Amino acid sequence: MLAAMNRRAFLALGGLPLGAALAHADTRRNDAAVVGTLILLGPFDLSVVRRAEVRAIMTVVADLVVADDTLRARIVAEVPRLRERYLDHLRRLSETVDLAGWLDVGHIAAVLQAATDALYGAATTRVLVVHAIMRRLA
Repeated sequence: MLAAMNRRAFLALGGLPLGAALAHADTRRNDAAVVGTLILLGPFDLSVVRRAEVRAIMTVVADLVVADDTLRARIVAEVPRLRERYLDHLRRLSETVDLAGWLDVGHIAAVLQAATDALYGAATTRVLVVHAIMRRLA
């Protein structure tokens, strides 16, 4: 992920704590692809920090199913806002995740669905968690 960032953005993040820097760096991905009724948001990468050290990297790939054309266009225009909201919820989730266990994809989907419902109303979209993995660091 850091290789994809340009040098200026990386240097601008130098004053932030590592977890905040990585989560903030991920918001630079402000584009989304639309395939039919599906909005592809791309990956969300977060560091899992325990006792001031990065213990794992969590990657979640989530997409949205939106049947309404008008709402889909609105969401695509507001992808940076949606990604920021998702990252905020995933960051809070990363603070409580069990490093010895597996990620609970159902819980991740429910958290992201609640965040989406708060922005766009209940029953207007459906969150699909395509991929969720936690890579533990030695």
